[in-house]
Amino acid sequence: MTINSNREIDSEEIPILDDEPESQRRKYYIMALAFVPLFLIGALLVWGTVRGGGTPGGIFVNNSGGAVEVDRKPAPDFTLTTFDGEVVTLSELRGKIVFLDFWASWCPPCRAEAPTLRHVHEQFVDEDVVFVGIDVWEDRPGSGQRFARESRWEYPTGLDPSGIITINYGVKGLPEKFFLDREGNIVKKWIGPIDTVRLTDILNELLAEPEPVALAN
Repeated sequence: MTINSNREIDSEEIPILDDEPESQRRKYYIMALAFVPLFLIGALLVWGTVRGGGTPGGIFVNNSGGAVEVDRKPAPDFTLTTFDGEVVTLSELRGKIVFLDFWASWCPPCRAEAPTLRHVHEQFVDEDVVFVGIDVWEDRPGSGQRFARESRWEYPTGLDPSGIITINYGVKGLPEKFFLDREGNIVKKWIGPIDTVRLTDILNELLAEPEPVALAN
């Protein structure tokens, strides 16, 4: 039997290696790489929203600042459940000078001024002055309560879990403070930490204001 070495080979007889699985894997790999930046951006947005309680400036820290003059206007009412289980409603404090302090346990200037707030509160404990601490934007459960206990604050302090109080007051960084007169109006705002002398002076100025006739009666 003679074998014809010159016989043309039909192309259909040549096995073709199917590289489609490899190309598919390469395509999936490229698609995965394309999604990495999107994932990182999304993660940062989620982190910022959680830390910020839904506010754009939630992660800002006010290391310095000072008094901010504001138009005297009614303060947004709120109800706060303190770490001790007490319920505080702002509108029920009318007739007293109210000092609102927005803070967080992770905020360095908030931690640094904690002794100042405790000291000044002790000075005014027998006056018509009420301190209220509002803990916001905490990223670890219970951290605010632990810090408040360590700071030995004897005034009402609680967490703003939904961030609604913080949003209503337009807080964009920590710490921030608001001073309310006896009629429940915001009369002064302070951005950043405050020292003993300035806090004492502002409270004394508000106490020296004539008591409104409606409240006096």
